[in-house]
Amino acid sequence: NRSAAEGGAFDGPEARRVAFLREAVALGAAYVDIEAATGAGLIRTLRETLRDQGGATKLVVSWHDFAGTPPARALRKKLRELMAFEADVVKLVTRAETVADTFRVLELIPAARRRGQQIVAFAMGTPGRASRVLSVMMGACWTFAALAAGAESAPGQMTVGETRRLISVLTRGSQNVCP
Repeated sequence: NRSAAEGGAFDGPEARRVAFLREAVALGAAYVDIEAATGAGLIRTLRETLRDQGGATKLVVSWHDFAGTPPARALRKKLRELMAFEADVVKLVTRAETVADTFRVLELIPAARRRGQQIVAFAMGTPGRASRVLSVMMGACWTFAALAAGAESAPGQMTVGETRRLISVLTRGSQNVCP
């Protein structure tokens, strides 16, 4: 249900896209994800639906940069902007051109967690592959993986099997800290 402008496949009116999210809430979805670029009125409508439903569905507000990874200062500013939505989880994903890009994104995880904010943050692209697993090790709520090779939804995405194996090896004894 991600908008085409945000790298998704939905190309209809924004109000219709948000209506699908509201329907997901009514059907008991655990999480709904809405882009920060969505109109404030539509986000407010979704938030009202969540409140009326009693809070069982958690709100994720996300932002993607498919062109690259901004400087650290710009990323910290974007994190503050996302946190202003008072979402249960903020999601910030960029495209890495270098491994150094991934470290700038991963630095946001402890910064958000210190402020009590649940977060998903990693980098797309081949240089960002490791950040998808490292993010979970650093306290991100989750990562994304493809069901099978060839079914990736973003550059650098690993399969579920690859991701599970790497997380298992790297996090033996630790647990995800998100509710």
